[in-house]
Amino acid sequence: MALFVILCLFKKFFSAFVKNINKEVLLMISSIGSKIKGLRKKRKLTQAQLCGDKINRSVLSLIENNKMEPSLSQLNHICKVLDVPITYFTSEINYSETAQNTCNYEKLDLAKSFLAGEYEHIIKLYEHDNKQFDAIDNINKYYYLGMSYYSLKIYKEASMALRKYVKTFSKTPISCQKDNFIEYATALNTLYKIYMQRKKYKKAEEYLIIAYNFLTENHEINSLIYFVVINNLSNIYNKTAQYKKTYTLINDFFNTHDNLTYRMIAPQLHIAMNIACYNLGKYDESIEHIQKSILLFNYGNETNEIGRCYINYINALRYSHRFSEAFELVERCKKEFYNNKVLYKKFCMQEMILYFNTGDFSKVEELLRNINVKELQEMGKNNYLFISGHIAFINKNYDTALKNLIKCEKYFIKNMYHYDLAVAYDDLFAITGDKLFLEKKKASLLNNAVRRNIVIYPS
Repeated sequence: MALFVILCLFKKFFSAFVKNINKEVLLMISSIGSKIKGLRKKRKLTQAQLCGDKINRSVLSLIENNKMEPSLSQLNHICKVLDVPITYFTSEINYSETAQNTCNYEKLDLAKSFLAGEYEHIIKLYEHDNKQFDAIDNINKYYYLGMSYYSLKIYKEASMALRKYVKTFSKTPISCQKDNFIEYATALNTLYKIYMQRKKYKKAEEYLIIAYNFLTENHEINSLIYFVVINNLSNIYNKTAQYKKTYTLINDFFNTHDNLTYRMIAPQLHIAMNIACYNLGKYDESIEHIQKSILLFNYGNETNEIGRCYINYINALRYSHRFSEAFELVERCKKEFYNNKVLYKKFCMQEMILYFNTGDFSKVEELLRNINVKELQEMGKNNYLFISGHIAFINKNYDTALKNLIKCEKYFIKNMYHYDLAVAYDDLFAITGDKLFLEKKKASLLNNAVRRNIVIYPS
């Protein structure tokens, strides 16, 4: 009887014990879902970003709403994305608070961490608690944060941090600005790169002009970052067909810097001047600049850069109607760069463009047959489409002409190749009878922002 009573009591106790355990388990499960959802939002991630290709989005929704328990593999994936240990979800420890408390923000050397390439470390410090990060007494803290994001190719966050840095930098004392001019100008130059990637050329140019004015006003015209800014500003002027600005900018630069300290910048500036000059009709100057660039690159034996210069040299000869010299140079380059597949294909394309401009269309057809379009880069592919499209039009193969010319139109518009577009629109109008193409041609020829490409001058 006594044994029976003991067994009953034990059963009652065990049942209560199991019930309590089940409650704790249920509480733990419900807290996991809530914690995942809370931390995901804090990290500013969407459900899709957290899921990746490891978890179904509807499954994550069930987990976050405490209707389903994550498996161990799912929880592992979530922890990796949110950058926390599993104990963050399975214990009562507030991991984010612990991380903040164990980190001595006042003693952080962000510059040292950045130079050591500890980009993720800097980002983690910010993302754990941006208020604490904002309290760090370092004028360049958002510079290091933005450049860390940029180094890891996280461009949206890089742009936000660097814009914040630029905005706050102007409010600092002048003496402090002078001590940190390199970081400030580098931040502006990096914003230029980000906006160039987005094809927002006007905004990219604005940031470079701010950097240029700041460095000039503070007499930092012999610094490396100044040379870089000049080079990038000339490139964006050429990209947007502002050739007179390039010409003035670099001429002024050469007049004030007769002894160039940074060897790698000088040939790039001569390339920019070569492009500006042949677009302005200053052909002799254009050739003189590209010859100087080739000479400077030869010191470093930089094959790819030298090859690029020769392409620009051929262009300058072609635009000035010096075709025999251009053909000779192409032939020489094909032999010299025969073992460099990329450059060799580009010189073959240059040869075809020369024959195209001299009206030897039978030779152009022969060369077209020897080109594998799939191996060409974007510019080469679109030039191939334009040339083959025009040749097809001449041969009255109108279906091919229409297809190819339409395909390259968008690329030519984007790159402001308006002379090429004028020829394409003539062909398209002749094929279709659509007067819209004549209107487009008129607009192309009225556009002052013209970048030369295949056609020297449209008819």
